[in-house]
Amino acid sequence: MKWKPPANPIHAMKGRKSRILIRWKQRPQIVVSSSLPPVAPTVTIPFEFGLGWNHEAEGVYEDPLTVKHSHDDDDELALGVGIDDDVDLRKRQFTDKQGKNVKFPEAYDQGGLGSCTANALAFCYQFDMLNEVISFGPGKTSIPSRLFIYYYERAIEGSISNNNKHTGAKLSDGINNVLYTKGVCSEDDWRYYDDDDTYQIEPDLNAINNAKFHKIISQTDPFIALYPSVENLKINLRKGFPIAFGFKVFQSFMYKLPYKDQIPAVFTTMPIPVYGEKIMGGHAVVLVGFKDKEKVFIVRNSWGKYWGENGYFYMPYEIIEGNYIDPNVDPNDDKKFKRYTSDFWSITEVS
Repeated sequence: MKWKPPANPIHAMKGRKSRILIRWKQRPQIVVSSSLPPVAPTVTIPFEFGLGWNHEAEGVYEDPLTVKHSHDDDDELALGVGIDDDVDLRKRQFTDKQGKNVKFPEAYDQGGLGSCTANALAFCYQFDMLNEVISFGPGKTSIPSRLFIYYYERAIEGSISNNNKHTGAKLSDGINNVLYTKGVCSEDDWRYYDDDDTYQIEPDLNAINNAKFHKIISQTDPFIALYPSVENLKINLRKGFPIAFGFKVFQSFMYKLPYKDQIPAVFTTMPIPVYGEKIMGGHAVVLVGFKDKEKVFIVRNSWGKYWGENGYFYMPYEIIEGNYIDPNVDPNDDKKFKRYTSDFWSITEVS
């Protein structure tokens, strides 16, 4: 008989519950300095947290012929902000069908599972559902099932059976082959766990059937692969849509010098990697705004609400548009220049 995870989100088994509580207490605390400017928090990076964006498959959607260039049409600016105004989608106010205020979603916690792409896309989907006043049903959480998305991302990429909980995925697969094709159910229908092999278990029939009613709608631009320029991304944010994307995580994002000691890094705005730093992996996150004066994007992470500034950090414009030099490529070869970021997506309409 196929094992199914228990309905209780903490787990019914006391042993597993104890491990979860112990690991939570062991997570490093965040350090905040009031003497620093408010643009970015000082954070201690919990380096044991999961990553998971497949950075080795970059560039698929960088061709200008295959991506969307947004236009600053005043009729399309959903937020009512001017061309020179900053944007912070965290200030968006949602209401339910009865007109009651709905709290803005807290930052998710992916734990040690390599499910950052599922976490990023789940938030984008949830944001649109709240914006369109859509629900999964009476009494159900508005959080889309991250484990549902993650399972089918890995199934599409053929990595379910490799017994590696850190294996990642591409955002494009989550968008095209899961949310657009299969849909997604509520997290009440298929719970999220990160501490064992539950990611290898296919969602049950109830979850699959409920997901069929909640998909990215197939109309004009229901989902958009965005051209990754600062101005283009800012225009999309002005229109009121968060943007999921992937970036390469270098050592300076994770650790202090010397890196071999693996002491969690402390930083305000994300540091610019220096030549020779190693890539630790790829990570998917979400743009939710920008601050032009500081030249940073506001980025939602999936390492829990106690990380960073309530789960958020700040990424310099230079990271979005910039390149780094790959030390493994011939210095005389133009291919030595590689992008920090790739795979930018925005969801504009859901059911």
